[in-house]
Amino acid sequence: MSEKLNVYLGYEIGSGKPVKVPTFHMLVTGQTRLSGKTTTLKALAKQVVKKGFKVLVFDTKTNFQDYEGFGDPIPVCLKESTDALPLIYLVEGILGRRLTMYYPTLTRVTEGAKNFEDIINNATALKGKPRTTGFVRDACTALIDLLKRLQAQTRKHETTAELKLPYDINKMAINDFEPGGQQLIVKTVFEEALKNFEKLIIILDEAYKFMPQKYRSACSKSILDFVTQSGATECYLWLGTQFLATTSKDAMKTMAVKLLGTQDHVTECEHTLDLIPFVKGKINADDIMRLALGHFIVVTKQWVKRVYVVPELADKNECKEVALGLRTPKEIHYLVKVAEEDLEKIAGMLTKEDKTDTELKLEGFTEVEVPGPIPPNIPGVSEPISLIPPPTPLEANVAGLQDTVDELQRNVEAIRLKQDSLASLTKDHRIVIAKILGSLQGKQVDLTEATTNIKIKKSLQRVSINTDTARGKILVLAKEGFFGTRRRLRDICGELEDHRWTVNRNTVKTQVYKMSEEGLLGRKKEKNREYSYALSPNIVFDMEEGTEKT
Repeated sequence: MSEKLNVYLGYEIGSGKPVKVPTFHMLVTGQTRLSGKTTTLKALAKQVVKKGFKVLVFDTKTNFQDYEGFGDPIPVCLKESTDALPLIYLVEGILGRRLTMYYPTLTRVTEGAKNFEDIINNATALKGKPRTTGFVRDACTALIDLLKRLQAQTRKHETTAELKLPYDINKMAINDFEPGGQQLIVKTVFEEALKNFEKLIIILDEAYKFMPQKYRSACSKSILDFVTQSGATECYLWLGTQFLATTSKDAMKTMAVKLLGTQDHVTECEHTLDLIPFVKGKINADDIMRLALGHFIVVTKQWVKRVYVVPELADKNECKEVALGLRTPKEIHYLVKVAEEDLEKIAGMLTKEDKTDTELKLEGFTEVEVPGPIPPNIPGVSEPISLIPPPTPLEANVAGLQDTVDELQRNVEAIRLKQDSLASLTKDHRIVIAKILGSLQGKQVDLTEATTNIKIKKSLQRVSINTDTARGKILVLAKEGFFGTRRRLRDICGELEDHRWTVNRNTVKTQVYKMSEEGLLGRKKEKNREYSYALSPNIVFDMEEGTEKT
């Protein structure tokens, strides 16, 4: 992939080096409101637009619009599908169980149907038949209720069967639809995008609702087809989720770029660690839990880095200070351009101190420095703008020398404190020694050197050697010096056969292992996971036949 399509992400934690990632299928995970998923996706979307891509973002949260003020709204794209499988998958999600046994029965509701109304009529008829089982009747009831709700919701919104993307950033708000209806909409959009579009980025947040791990959904196959087949047309999916455990892993396998944010549960941390290659053992669950706002573990095919992602409109020098640990994410300032009619809204957000330090101009567009979140519907530039000019080489050298001087002064102060402590300790010792010498005047003092003698008692153990047993035969080899060097199991069996003894490999393996546990043989695991054995250095054989001594 061309480097021209790389997008600027942020700064590497610790080094402050800028980080870029390729424009490709991307997974963004992290805890809601604590990781910065949506902020990251917004910032990257503004960049890919300048590289010739169009962006389609789904606003899916039911309680509020997460992408309010971002992009231009477009009509909901929905086709009244009469395909049996997606509809059955919807019912599976509602009832919480698979319906494989009932496929032949439930597919009847789509026979001859041209729209949702026909399916509702067929399901009503199937439900009313006396021989219909209770579970099939429940499935028909759930399907009828879902389609009726979907019909009522589509009447409230402008819908189209053909996907059109007239803007650079297009937003399709499906917040008011039930989860089942959202799945049908997403299914339609991904099928249309795969057939008719090039250079398109689709942003789908809350992925666990559309690709559940335990059950199938109406749109899961369409999403997977898009991810696996859209590379040739440069159409990519940016997938966001806060629940890795309950999200299907099929689409994640194709995500070459992963931005993994903070998680607060052990299970989610374990699933996050499963997505991080190359650094096994270097990153643990505690590291995932400690990730701050905007901090991500970024994974590509070539490297893994900890990165602070630069939000849109943020001061890039301040963001670099965050990556270096000199500033917290909440201390970052943003630079925006606002129209005169929006100035009062901005001024209302500022504290008294901010108003004192900020010059507000009423000439056309006004530049104001805003700490904290940016209100919606405010146009701005997508690339970060620096509020602080970079230091000149001379200023950088002076700053470096000043840091060195400060460090030396701290070292000198520490040395002085240690000297004072030693001086006080020496004075106290002199007083004690003087008192002892004063009490010993006129007395003879004898000094006796104290020595400690340690006696080592050698333990002897006598073991009879019986050549009728495998253990005795092995001890005969040991006495002959066979175990002077390390021997593997196959070597031991071969030597026993050379002595014309019949041996059983498993028996020999058991005996040498027991002898190593008793300390008669030393045991070592080789690179091929096979054990080798040698005679322990404290073993001495008596001249008397048939005994050994340790």
